[in-house]
Amino acid sequence: MPYGGDATWREFLTLPNILKEYNPNLRGYSTGTGEWLTKNAKFNVAFPVASDEDAYRQAKMLTIFIGANDICSAACLSPVSWSPAAHARKLARALDYLQKHLPRTLVNLVPVLGKSRV
Repeated sequence: MPYGGDATWREFLTLPNILKEYNPNLRGYSTGTGEWLTKNAKFNVAFPVASDEDAYRQAKMLTIFIGANDICSAACLSPVSWSPAAHARKLARALDYLQKHLPRTLVNLVPVLGKSRV
C-alpha cells in the first residue's frame, strides 16, 4: 500500500499530498513502502518503535498557533508594545531563530482566526 507522497490527496489523505496541491515541486516526501532507512523514506525517518524520550531527535514538523493573546488581550494593556506590527516583528524573530536552529524542520504557522480585512 502506498503512503507519504504517492498518488494524490483524493486517494491518500497525507500531509505531502495536500502540500503538493499548493507546490507541485515539493520534495522530500516518502514513496512506496519500506523501512525507515530505505532510500524511498526520504525525510520520513522517524524510528517506528521509538518512545517519548526519543521525540526531540525525531522532530521534523512544528505547528505554531500563536497570536490571539498578543492581538486581543495584550493589545488592550499596551497598544504600542502589542500592536500588529510589534506582533509581526516578534513572530519574525521567533521564526528566524527556528530557521537557524532547526533548518530542516517544516514550520506550520496557523494564523489567528477572525475576520479578514481585505
